[in-house]
Amino acid sequence: MKKLLSFLLASSLFFSVAAQGTFSVEELQADIDLAVEAYRTLHPGLYRYLDETSLTQAETKLRERLGEPTSLAEAFLAFTEFTGKIQCGHTYANFWNQKSTTQALLFNQPDKLPFTFQWYEDEILVLKNVSEVHELGRGARITAINGIPAEDILASLLPYMKADGTNDAKRIHGLQIEGGGKFEFFDIYFPLLYPPTEGTYQLEVIPWDGEAPLTVQVEAITREERIQRLESSYGPVSQKPDDLWEFHLVGPGVAYLATGSFTTWHMEMNWKQFLKEAFQTLEREDVHTLIYDIRGLEGGDNDVLKALAGHLFYESVQLPGQRERVTYTEVPASIRPHVGTWTDTYYNLKGRVESYDDRFYQLKRSSPVGRTWRGKRSAFSGKVYLLTDAANSSAGFTLAQAMKATNRGTLVGQTTGGSQQGINGGQMFFLTLPNTGIELDVPLIGYFPTEATGSGGVVPHQEIIPTLDQIVAQEDPVMEWAMEQIALSNSEAVGKR
Repeated sequence: MKKLLSFLLASSLFFSVAAQGTFSVEELQADIDLAVEAYRTLHPGLYRYLDETSLTQAETKLRERLGEPTSLAEAFLAFTEFTGKIQCGHTYANFWNQKSTTQALLFNQPDKLPFTFQWYEDEILVLKNVSEVHELGRGARITAINGIPAEDILASLLPYMKADGTNDAKRIHGLQIEGGGKFEFFDIYFPLLYPPTEGTYQLEVIPWDGEAPLTVQVEAITREERIQRLESSYGPVSQKPDDLWEFHLVGPGVAYLATGSFTTWHMEMNWKQFLKEAFQTLEREDVHTLIYDIRGLEGGDNDVLKALAGHLFYESVQLPGQRERVTYTEVPASIRPHVGTWTDTYYNLKGRVESYDDRFYQLKRSSPVGRTWRGKRSAFSGKVYLLTDAANSSAGFTLAQAMKATNRGTLVGQTTGGSQQGINGGQMFFLTLPNTGIELDVPLIGYFPTEATGSGGVVPHQEIIPTLDQIVAQEDPVMEWAMEQIALSNSEAVGKR
């Protein structure tokens, strides 16, 4: 731990260089004033997991952390740690919404590790190596970076991660590096806390081939360079949500569908047509079983959920009841100039809400009876296996929850992200702090279940945790289990004839 604290202290020297300037205490405290006012006024889930004492403690720590002239990097980390304490999957300093100068300065530097990986039992398990160090082949386990144990690194990163409630499996899943897309959490937080030394990282590694532990040094690179190397060595890297959608037949009467993202506003393809044609194929090919893979799906456009309901449910279904609550009727004048969103309808909610209690207003459209997904007579009527993992939050969590609650499918894989105590989202404000320019996401609608259904994510019917050997061998035990069940069902059906 002393080594960890020494390294974090040394990191502050990096901030003053990397951020090229500092903000005054007055500027930082003014930004804190606005952020705290905005969250206290607008955030419906602020006290879902916190009480007033813990919230005040979080604010005090933020003010102390920014109690002296500070760099942009340190301010970004401080506000990120503060939002992390709210324990909401939609509350954080959103990478995609930061100014281009902030992105360039903090996110796009040559300070990334030259490989992809996932966490396995508090160690970094290398998946795709693009460094020149051959000992870092697939299956190598990194136990320390620059002398800091991997388990300490993981523990220090978790407070910065967004997730609902105490769902740390979601946080850990978010800290892996897959290599695709514009940003990944580990690529942002790790170099800010643990910058490379003279452009390199020293790794303590246990190679997969059983050799003794050794120490190696790798060059830190940019994310773009890592993508180029990955594509050169391993083939195309998924760069847009379209790449995460897939449909094909896997055998007689069996089809596979994957929708790894619902961020339809970034899609080039017509996703509605994609789904329409996929389900038409199910009918035309007489498919009796669909393996629907939502692993990796966080959330996005709720219209995808509505479309899926018409394809998966023959009749309309009633989902577990919940109340939709907000904490304001009109955005205060002190906050209004600093928030933006994609629609003007949520700046003033007068006439669309009714008083609920001393803190909340309830949207008049909210029904305690439950939500209805409208089915269609043309919907697929066969069996569905839904493959889940810890990434599933927001719309991904809602889909898994609905499929299980209505017995529409067999869930296979790992417990989802999200929380059965309710989540926040639906509509967002993007709060820009005037001095540092840091953007913070503020969800506006809190979803509160009418009946207690437990805590944590949705637990699958069949939980399958891949072993180390399976991961290294690139096996998919979740998919294999589903295929085995289908084969068993087919053989039983033949035996009854």
